[in-house]
Amino acid sequence: MGSKNPLIEGGNMRKTAKALLALGMSAAMVAGLVACGNTTDSGDSTTAQETESVTNNDSSADETEEETEEEGGYASTGVTVESGKGIDFEDGNSGFIVFDTVVAGSGAGSVEVVDFNGSKAAKLVADDTSVGVDATGASTETPTATPYIAIDAGSLLGDKIADCKGIQMDLAVEYSDGSFSAVSGSIYAGNSAGAESDTWSVYMAKGNPKTISMTMDSSEFSAEDANIFMVSLSTVGAPATEVPTIYIDNIIFLDADGNALEIGDTSVEFNEAGMGVVDWSNGVQQPMGETVLAGVSGTQSGGWWPQDSLMMTCDQDVADAMGYTYVDPALLTSDSVITIYFTDDTDAINDSGAWQTPYIRSGQWDDLTVDDEKIKDFSYDVKISNTDVSPYINKDETIDGTSFDQIQPDTMVNKSWSIVQYTYAQIAETMEDDNWPTDLTWFGIADMGTNVTIDKVTIGTVSAGESVAIANATGSSSGWGQAVTLTTIKNDNGVLDPAIITPGTIFVVDFTATDTNEEDDTEAPLELILQSWSGGESWAKVAPYSCSDSQALFSYDDMVAAYGDSNFEETLDNLLVGDCDCNLTVIGVSYIPGEE
Repeated sequence: MGSKNPLIEGGNMRKTAKALLALGMSAAMVAGLVACGNTTDSGDSTTAQETESVTNNDSSADETEEETEEEGGYASTGVTVESGKGIDFEDGNSGFIVFDTVVAGSGAGSVEVVDFNGSKAAKLVADDTSVGVDATGASTETPTATPYIAIDAGSLLGDKIADCKGIQMDLAVEYSDGSFSAVSGSIYAGNSAGAESDTWSVYMAKGNPKTISMTMDSSEFSAEDANIFMVSLSTVGAPATEVPTIYIDNIIFLDADGNALEIGDTSVEFNEAGMGVVDWSNGVQQPMGETVLAGVSGTQSGGWWPQDSLMMTCDQDVADAMGYTYVDPALLTSDSVITIYFTDDTDAINDSGAWQTPYIRSGQWDDLTVDDEKIKDFSYDVKISNTDVSPYINKDETIDGTSFDQIQPDTMVNKSWSIVQYTYAQIAETMEDDNWPTDLTWFGIADMGTNVTIDKVTIGTVSAGESVAIANATGSSSGWGQAVTLTTIKNDNGVLDPAIITPGTIFVVDFTATDTNEEDDTEAPLELILQSWSGGESWAKVAPYSCSDSQALFSYDDMVAAYGDSNFEETLDNLLVGDCDCNLTVIGVSYIPGEE
């Protein structure tokens, strides 16, 4: 399965999906870009080479293929949709499907219902159908603008959305010259509580169309949230030099038992008050134990000062007097991180040529009283921010006369510019106050002169543990190979004790990578692979939840989600580090211990 990344809550889907599939869909996407089989296929291989191969040769079509082809040379999947329990597009409705165009590296396109393969289907045509080339002129097999096709499950299922645990559909591809080349991608399911994905592929002409599907193992849909499925087409096999037209038909939403759910009104339009999967990159870490600060959201309009809905305080009297959100100071500890999920005013950014992040502004007032009692007896105002143009902390402290002491903080913002994080330690150092949550009168989230929407603010923790190096965990690979193989100690000559993999464990891989996907720098160039021949998942891929240019982090939760089991000690045989079709050199592997 894909990453356990939380999703943006309450924001505009087409904007906050910058994170979507900035997807480190960032990384979660990478694990499935060129997998050759749909997850419903049987007989998964136990080697990367077998798992990643994509077959394009359709010249050996046999009688079986001919018997299953319909008029026009397309196969028949044999899937039929029961009335009211699926979408066959015979009513001509398709407003619940859109191209998501804000994802890094994404492309726009058109959607219409047409006659296809003997019935109606949704036809999806990308505006940019080009495929990238490398320095030698050879195809990278990667679309210049990747299609991300979003399906609004929440609007279609209504109050039954909580029962949805998966989706299946028929998907076909069509090239302009009538030839066939293999394609592959991922299906994502998610809302603000979490996300996961499965891979799909259409790799032979006799299997075009193909019924593809994904099952939600760890995430859940909710009637109070916006819930989507997202289909990406990430790889186009040689010799194709274009992104094909996509046809989708026979969409069925499935419950936990695999039964088709009843569909509501198919004339609904896509609900853009959705979300995107978060991009954990550039050192931005997925927090553990996140607490969402209820009500702390809103749109800033270039005023540089937090509106009341974005003001917080750890003083209950101040909260009652001023209407600010009360934050329990017990949530803010030395290993805490404040995570701000946001969307920005793209037009304003284009006009100014600058990326700008929301910042934390905080202060104390000498004239704030509650019931005639002064709350604080001194005043200062601190700004903590990070932008490409003017990163600074402005500290206006009236006690010692110091004004606007400019400091560059080590603030973290992800590649898709949708999350910024501030650690407790960073704020304490800036304010020269280890007890800042209770010493401050207030702190809030402000803009930097442009419109910015704060979708969600959370408080969680990041690991502060010391890493433990794993001996001899170095190596190189390319072309979806494995740079490092660590065999577990239950096998002869094993070196890795799987007992170290406990809740909270984080694996850290230091690396260098070249010949990576330059069209989408949000994709991670490496993955962790869990292999078993002792009853566990044979080949489970784990995407990093955070990945910089030299270090990738893999979480215990994502490992369990991918492996489908936490019994590593008895069933795990190999832990591998593989490249995602680049030249990868692993400098070292270590882990931060979890629970004992």
